This record gives sequence, structure tokens and C-alpha cells, in this order.
Amino acid sequence: MNQAFTVLSMIAGALSAICWVCSAASKVKTENATTRAAGSTFDDAQISSDGHDVIATLKLQGKWNSAAAVLAAVTMGFQVAASFYPCGC
Repeated sequence: MNQAFTVLSMIAGALSAICWVCSAASKVKTENATTRAAGSTFDDAQISSDGHDVIATLKLQGKWNSAAAVLAAVTMGFQVAASFYPCGC
């Protein structure tokens, strides 16, 4: 049982790391300026950096970070469960 929890912990930890890498690599390109100009309002305000929409990028990265945090918590849960079976039974 200990080994099963350890393997599950390793899988969840690896998935968590993958989510954080995806978060770090996520970027949302800025829409074409002529497309936005037609119906722009103040609510459509946009912050861009190096051709990427900062706000949309932060939202996308937030989703990946949330998934990574949940998986990190699952990893910890499996590690705690594995500690209840120290004999390897």
C-alpha cells in the first residue's frame, strides 16, 4: 500500500510540475489593433507587452497555476497517506 501511495504521489507531483511549466510558458497574443478599434470602449482597455495581452495572459496562467496547486496538494495527501504504512505492507 505504501508503494502505491508513493507512486501516486510521484505521478501527481510530475503533473503539478508540468502544469507550472505550462503556466510559465503561457502567453496570449494581442489582438490585431484594427479589429479592436472598430468597437472599442474603455472596458476594452488592454495592456500589452512584447505583442502579448498581459491581462489575458495572467488569467490563463492563473488557470494553470490553480491546477498545479491542486495537484501539489494531492501529492502531499498521498505522501501523508504513505506515511501511515511505513512497513511497506
